[in-house]
Amino acid sequence: MTNLNALLHKKLSQTEIKIWYQTRETFRAVSGIGIKFGIENGLKVELNVSHKLVGTLYAEASSDITCQLEEIFTMMQGEVWSPNGEARPIISKAGLSHTSMSVGDIVQVGDQFYSCDMMGFFDVSCFINETLSDATKH
Repeated sequence: MTNLNALLHKKLSQTEIKIWYQTRETFRAVSGIGIKFGIENGLKVELNVSHKLVGTLYAEASSDITCQLEEIFTMMQGEVWSPNGEARPIISKAGLSHTSMSVGDIVQVGDQFYSCDMMGFFDVSCFINETLSDATKH
């Protein structure tokens, strides 16, 4: 698993945050509609199938999840965390097609899951099945 703090040059600690980028297939399925609409229309979200783990951040615990997710979104834009292509090997190894966090990508904070949506983030925790939760504990 890649520790993204090294690429982001940030020294954060405490809360483990996992960044899951959608696979090419999922990216095509939700492009332009958002994952919320996709889920409402039968899209199955299963980590390690629909999404691949990009890496882990460690951040100070925050009582304002909205601000924390917005900060993570900004940090996960290609020009910020990979201005000289540092993320290419990570993205390529995972079989992914995008460096910048996009609509449909997922941020896992503890046992809560938030999908980047057209405007902000959408809590998809209730759509994550037992298999998905088990897969993220490895």
